Amino acid sequence: MADAATQLINQALAHMGEDPVNDLGADPAPERLRKVLPWFHSGIEAVLKRHGWHCALEYVTLSPGADAPANWRWPVSYVVPEGCLRLWRVERATAWERGRWIREDGAVLEVIRAAEGGPLNLAYVAKRRPEAIDSHVIDAIALEIAARACETISGSEERGDKLRRLARDALLSAIGLDGADGRNDEGPVPDRVADLRGTAL
Repeated sequence: MADAATQLINQALAHMGEDPVNDLGADPAPERLRKVLPWFHSGIEAVLKRHGWHCALEYVTLSPGADAPANWRWPVSYVVPEGCLRLWRVERATAWERGRWIREDGAVLEVIRAAEGGPLNLAYVAKRRPEAIDSHVIDAIALEIAARACETISGSEERGDKLRRLARDALLSAIGLDGADGRNDEGPVPDRVADLRGTAL
């Protein structure tokens, strides 16, 4: 049986009417595989960022970073765990913002800058490999990858537009299924850009 990554790529290829592949590491790689692989990770992350999927949420309690920089506006900083794609819930009544810290060794770290210190409870959407993602989310990801890769593979804008509509529908369906697996009265950190885009549709 093919591994989860190969299954995901083949699912995306099927949406585009392409034949499956047996090995993502094939050398030489089939042309269809070379054209779809660049969209693999970006397609996964794009879908994971759009919702607080149960299979991708992590819950942590952070302490102020001893080495993280402070300034006059934000006297306290917390280092966000590696692999965070989106802040989903930050339990803090006072002001905070997300930022980036470029450490002296050149490493770029995500941080939460805060007006006050103390423990910080955080829920975040984390990166996941395909085998760790629920099947209803994988369905949405496969269509997202297909929508992104379609014009490169087929050259058809019409088919690309159709796949983008199907990808949106699959995302909404997956969010509905995910919501049946738990109850949470807290929403995500507001995405104002997404809200504005939604009102423009």
